[in-house]
Amino acid sequence: MDRVASLFSSSAYASLSGASEVSDGTLVELGRYNADASNFSLLATTKTAGGQYSFNLTNLGVQYSNDLIIRVTNSSLQMRAFVVSSTVDLDPVSETVVRLVTEQLIANPGATIDSFTVQELVDIAGAIDVLVIAKQLRASTIEAAVTTVRGAAMANLGFVAFLTAAAGAGQTTEGPGDIGNHFPLAANSQWQYSGSESISGQPTVTYANTRTISGTKIFGAATALVSAETNSNPLTGEAGEEYLVKNTVGITNWGNNDPTDFLTAHVGPYLQLRFPLQQGSKFESFNKQGINLGLDLDRDGKNDTLSLKAEVRVTGIETVTVPAGTFPNTIMVEATITTVVTLSRDRSVIRATEAQTIWLAAGTGPVRLRDITAFDGHTAITTIEELTSFVGGSGVDTATEVRKLTLDTNDLVFDPVSSKLYASRPGNPGSVAAIDPATGLILSSIPVGTGPSTTGNGPTSLALSDDGHYLYVALNSESAIQRIDLRTFTADIRLTLGADIVQPECALQVSDMKPLPGNGHALAVSKLTMSLPGIACGENFYEVAIYDDGVQRPTTVRVFSPPSFNGVPILIERLAFVTDATKLYGFNTSSSAEGFFEMTLTGTGVSVTNAAGLTAPVFQTLMEPGNGQIFMSAGYIVNPATLAITGRFAAFPTPDQYLVRPDSASGRVFFLPTTVLNPQAIPVLAYDMTSLQLIGTVNIPGSTAGQIISATSLIRWGSNGLAFRTDNHEVFLINTSLIP
Repeated sequence: MDRVASLFSSSAYASLSGASEVSDGTLVELGRYNADASNFSLLATTKTAGGQYSFNLTNLGVQYSNDLIIRVTNSSLQMRAFVVSSTVDLDPVSETVVRLVTEQLIANPGATIDSFTVQELVDIAGAIDVLVIAKQLRASTIEAAVTTVRGAAMANLGFVAFLTAAAGAGQTTEGPGDIGNHFPLAANSQWQYSGSESISGQPTVTYANTRTISGTKIFGAATALVSAETNSNPLTGEAGEEYLVKNTVGITNWGNNDPTDFLTAHVGPYLQLRFPLQQGSKFESFNKQGINLGLDLDRDGKNDTLSLKAEVRVTGIETVTVPAGTFPNTIMVEATITTVVTLSRDRSVIRATEAQTIWLAAGTGPVRLRDITAFDGHTAITTIEELTSFVGGSGVDTATEVRKLTLDTNDLVFDPVSSKLYASRPGNPGSVAAIDPATGLILSSIPVGTGPSTTGNGPTSLALSDDGHYLYVALNSESAIQRIDLRTFTADIRLTLGADIVQPECALQVSDMKPLPGNGHALAVSKLTMSLPGIACGENFYEVAIYDDGVQRPTTVRVFSPPSFNGVPILIERLAFVTDATKLYGFNTSSSAEGFFEMTLTGTGVSVTNAAGLTAPVFQTLMEPGNGQIFMSAGYIVNPATLAITGRFAAFPTPDQYLVRPDSASGRVFFLPTTVLNPQAIPVLAYDMTSLQLIGTVNIPGSTAGQIISATSLIRWGSNGLAFRTDNHEVFLINTSLIP
């Protein structure tokens, strides 16, 4: 091993791509793991100098292998890496890889370190490297960095499937897939490019080209996607098609419809891209010798021969600015195609070398393309294309993964701190389950609730504190809220909703609840009346109150006291905090007046300080905050400072009642219909938060044909995950390219 670069820091890990070097003289150990990775046998040691260290494996009589490990320890911290190449970085990524592999050995009795081949270990590390770059993951400490990386990796269903396959005997035929979605191929996706082509000594030709995933084409057992171009030949202006198959291993090219291209038929189908797109990785795409050229260039009565060879290498990570915008951390892939014609008369050769470079952005695909062809003694051709616009397609493409769980639930939330999904489950008693969204497995469960509720039995709605400490669980049949301490996963304090003094014969239930930002001990609750057996009370707004560790603050916003504010009747069923814990926003879903309210919080409670009637012509039922705005269920956007509608997403579909989930990190807002008329294709829509334009749609394969279902609890999870539940005993876990 010629050189091992160190990125180990004992104090702070500023970002996953830029840790500080260790001090000179830090001890580095080389050793082997035993079969179950429980014992480390030391082979040699060295010390760092300038953040680097090296071992001479030849002198040590060892070679790259799946059990060869380097490690650095610093007090309680440990950083390890598999020695599977000449240059190995010790960083949170390499430590994550070691942990994931050893976890697989524990989870699969009988598995040994030999279950993982060297190539599989290279691909596991490469996939995580690409994920870190695509998601720009960051953390403040080494352990937090490892936790962040592991959480992002295990939230990717394709990676988890590959990791599981790699734990089996031998080299798996699976790959990790397009981690980061750098080559999206959703149906109807469209890329528009501005291009230029120049031949030495001639004027440059400028042109426009549009690529569209326009359909499919069958090749035996393979179904390829049709990549149609409006200007596949800039010199002639001819349209053309290329046929691509995307799977977990990579992108395979099955040829094109160019009648003048006889060469591709000799080499295809060929692997055009191999996953993962790790910097420094390379492979031979094709290598064909002795092809009959079909031409007699030297006029000796014999056809000359041709050899074709292509090598593909991931050469770097760059920030690229094109007309469509600036794309940080694009992956630069270079293919070198060598063509050699051998003349039969004197065995002399004519050589052409083509260098194709593409820059791939996560969630977008090729943003820049450059092709330079040079001929022996002939003219060089340079072609450049730059992205001007991109619209994601519809339909479930190979970058969208769907896992459907058959599970009775009433609500879902995701905790980014623990990377767990929590579900309230009906029953008597009911329960709250902790679920691993990457596998769909229930990790643990706690009984909560004892009787029937308005939406089933046991616990209903859930609310999570932003520090991941407390989970609040509505127990509507008991007029109470149970708090769960997620650090111990035990029942904590119980909040009682109090008596209904307006209608003493009725009980109270939770309409909505939100923990205060930065203060998980405090909870804002909107209460509705609830009918008891034999008593018809209806579900009417009663009160908004603030609780501190179960104790209600005295000042509340209660129906009829006062009955209105600014002429708007005080009815508040939905709650939202937008920027901080001093302002709480409320919304009336039970009346066409659709009142919108600003409430101010103090140490003694909450009071209405502003109100307005929304003027949207479409009835609203839900609201969710994001990026300083509030997004409504019918596609409208409200400015909380003015309580006024500022716009609506373009061409918003009907019917108009949608679940809404803003995601400020990706700059997108996701919608899903609350009533699904065609459960075989449940549409998830993604809009740009700034331009309000539709980015794309995926249709999720649903449940029983012809059965109308209701959906709730649209949430974000992991790096590119969405989830929702239905009243048909289903939970859908999705990884999608709609989230860049």
